[in-house]
Amino acid sequence: MSEVFSKDQVDKFKVIFDQFDQNGDGDISAKELKGALKMLGQKTDTKSCKKMIKAYDKNNTKRMEFREFLDMMANVFQYHLSHPEVRMAFENTRIYAASKRIMLHYVT
Repeated sequence: MSEVFSKDQVDKFKVIFDQFDQNGDGDISAKELKGALKMLGQKTDTKSCKKMIKAYDKNNTKRMEFREFLDMMANVFQYHLSHPEVRMAFENTRIYAASKRIMLHYVT
């Protein structure tokens, strides 16, 4: 799903991902995601961050790798741009709120 992004957008998302990956191990833990969202003004708990990661964790590592992060961002872009009725339902989730904050803060 991440093929919806241009190379420039992928590069920007990589910078964001690397900032979230505080220990530099190549993936984002629930603790790192919680810290990043807090920095962006999104109050959340570790349990919610674990659920957010689980929604995109294709290989069941309980951590979000860059490709999975791109998939999460792609979902937000795709729904936001092309499915207003789905977007309205998705907007009520923490995944959407967090993803939107990331996009607005770093990408636009």
